[in-house]
Amino acid sequence: MSRRAAQCHDVSVSTVVDPIASRLDTLVARFLVDQRLPGMAMGVVHAGELAWSCAIGFADQASGRRIETDTMFRIASITKSFTATAILQLRDDGRLRLDDPLVAHVPEARAIEDPFGPVEDVTLRRLMSHTSGLQNDLPASDDPWQLALWTERELLVRLDGVRVLAPPETEWRYSNVAYGLLGVVVGRVSGQPYDAYVREHVLDVAGLSSTTFFPDPMQAPRLATGHGPHRFDEALSPSRQFDSATCLADGGLWSTVADLSRWATVQFRTKDDDERGDGDRVLDGPSLREMQRSAVLVDADWNLAYGFGWMSRRLGDARWVGHTGSLFGWRAELLFRPEDSLAVVALVNGSARPASLVDDVASLVLQAHRDRPPDLPEGPPRPLRAAHRELLGAYEEDEYGFGIRVEGRDGTLVILESGAPSAARLAATDDPLVFTLGEGESVGERVVFLRSGQGAIAGVNYVGFPLHRVAYVPR
Repeated sequence: MSRRAAQCHDVSVSTVVDPIASRLDTLVARFLVDQRLPGMAMGVVHAGELAWSCAIGFADQASGRRIETDTMFRIASITKSFTATAILQLRDDGRLRLDDPLVAHVPEARAIEDPFGPVEDVTLRRLMSHTSGLQNDLPASDDPWQLALWTERELLVRLDGVRVLAPPETEWRYSNVAYGLLGVVVGRVSGQPYDAYVREHVLDVAGLSSTTFFPDPMQAPRLATGHGPHRFDEALSPSRQFDSATCLADGGLWSTVADLSRWATVQFRTKDDDERGDGDRVLDGPSLREMQRSAVLVDADWNLAYGFGWMSRRLGDARWVGHTGSLFGWRAELLFRPEDSLAVVALVNGSARPASLVDDVASLVLQAHRDRPPDLPEGPPRPLRAAHRELLGAYEEDEYGFGIRVEGRDGTLVILESGAPSAARLAATDDPLVFTLGEGESVGERVVFLRSGQGAIAGVNYVGFPLHRVAYVPR
């Protein structure tokens, strides 16, 4: 490995990552050698911090310039997560609706050929989830041997060459054109150029100072060079260069391992009380959950799904959220698990996809996270409010025997449903007998406790199902 010196090291104290750091170093080095890559950078986030990173190989093979921890790579389609964030911000501000037809904001889209129905069926929601039926890319009509990239202006005057290839919502069809058009929507609705809006309202808010569409002169020395694939020998050539303006909203960003790690931690802010504008929060918690939620299955085996700008993947029994990126001489991947505050980032300035490496690292880190000793309580549990104590007990439905338990845990009311793996927190409302579910598939649904004619708690209406109280021994 002397020709490809690595800088792999722990960058913060992590009881999970530290014991496996040497294995991570080996996995990255082996992948680089086996795939004959010029270089790559990788990082692991644990507990919201970049706990391990690795920069290995050459940023530019011809000059021998090595990759450093702050080297900037093209991240290609991971850009789509930033575009989807911008659309949801504008939705949350009341400036558009996800079910708006594209033509309501981009009248030029009436030129799109839709043999299955009115072009109004192509909505923002369907564009975001890749269920609009739009084709993937718009080829160059004058040179079919050339993969074309278009600026916004060029795309808009060529929309008569874009087709809907399947009835909307009948299948999943990945579409770079869809996200290019969403970028136009961001610009039209916000009144700012797309890249300016994303810089001000997403990148700056999230603290991503090394993520940009157009690197400035100060950043130029940090840019890696993309490299094409090996042919029949060891020679590598620089890949095709292009202007980010030609793939702006669907793949135009540059970034670093540190910045994408930070972008992952921003995706962890999914609680109801996480509010946009508070620190690095770019969306309210419920809107982030909406982005990450699987909206459509991609494959028949249920291993891959898509939300809004984020994919979901299953690795064993674990669901990870993220996205890949692929452009001439560049490969990238980001995976994260908000519930565990874990993320894995891989950036490559070559032509081999790092998916297998990312899968191995993610599985290794998650297992180490699950094997860690549990956090011990710092003190005795908080007492339950006196008004909530009368609600404790077991409740059942007469006909089928379905039941729940209402318990107090560390000062909070929770519900344990029969057969459920974990408890769901109850959130109080202005009515002392009415709560909403804070977790699970029925999040937000009402839970209403019922009194008998004598005033005692006799039952509960649980998400529409009336249950009778069957057991409670007051203490």
